[in-house]
Amino acid sequence: MKTIAFYQTKIFGNEAFTIRYYATVKGIDVVKRKELFPFVENDGKAENDYYKLILSELKTLPSPIPSLRNRRIVFIPTTESKLFSAPEINFLFNDSPLEDALLFQLNSLNISVERNYFVKNRGSHYNLDSVVFCRYRNIDIECDGNTFHLHKEAVLRDKKKTNELQSEGWTVLRFNYQDIIDRRDETCGLILETIRQCGGLIGKVG
Repeated sequence: MKTIAFYQTKIFGNEAFTIRYYATVKGIDVVKRKELFPFVENDGKAENDYYKLILSELKTLPSPIPSLRNRRIVFIPTTESKLFSAPEINFLFNDSPLEDALLFQLNSLNISVERNYFVKNRGSHYNLDSVVFCRYRNIDIECDGNTFHLHKEAVLRDKKKTNELQSEGWTVLRFNYQDIIDRRDETCGLILETIRQCGGLIGKVG
């Protein structure tokens, strides 16, 4: 049984930028677009196939899950465990146990981060693992797993990403498994010092 939850955008007013409601996916059908939007005239996509989700009645989460920075979000794969326990959006991401570990470490130090934060730079689109917003320079913290990031192609791609971000005013820190798990205190100390050098944390931005 699958569950889907709904992130509400600014049109929802006081409930904007939160996840409050969820439903069970009871089935999935493939239908033509014209069946989903029968009142759209001259629709050039009318015969295209779309997935139609068949849902249970909406249910309310025990506590709303807010986006602290009012992010635009399309889709976050997660688990039911995280859905029912996440204090805010960044705790929902479920693609990297290493990033999870870093998030909990920084959260214990009252350092707010934004995970999977997208930026456009020099014509390239980059997905930044964890971003810390500071007064003078923002910090991109990359978690480099010991398997994928050691491949030659990944090393070259990571170097290009770091160079381009730094040329645009970012500070980039890269940590591997040992840094985050075995040298946790040293790593957190370095992050704290970098935040200080970047002017300190800044609050929520709209």
